[in-house]
Amino acid sequence: MAHPLLLLLAATAVNSAAHATPPSAQALGVQAPEAAAEICSAAPPSRGATFAGPVLHVIDGRTLCVALGPRPDEWVRLRLSEVAPSTRRSTLMAAIFAKRVVCVADGDDRDGAVGRCALDDVPLDVLTGSPAVRADAAFWR
Repeated sequence: MAHPLLLLLAATAVNSAAHATPPSAQALGVQAPEAAAEICSAAPPSRGATFAGPVLHVIDGRTLCVALGPRPDEWVRLRLSEVAPSTRRSTLMAAIFAKRVVCVADGDDRDGAVGRCALDDVPLDVLTGSPAVRADAAFWR
């Protein structure tokens, strides 16, 4: 038979863990979506410039960050000109997150570069419209 004091300690530990306040996102070093401009803060490439790198941040269904280096201040924020405005973030995540894209800058706006990208020579508007990518998007949030 278990000692009553041990039972009390075990119950207290379980109760404390169940009611513990989880650490804040800030305490874990996670940045809020509003901080995306700070994350992807590399200067936009000049009009017509080609640049490439992995997509390490997807802001919404038309905006992403292409990493030109390991630090977030070396990531280019890019609004995709070829992807439909109705494209969901989950679709873009399923299509290109952590994959190397090749992009061409068409210009820039107040938020960063505007341009087109391709993955393995497939334009993103074609890729995001594929049934396989749309099915995979269900697993992204």
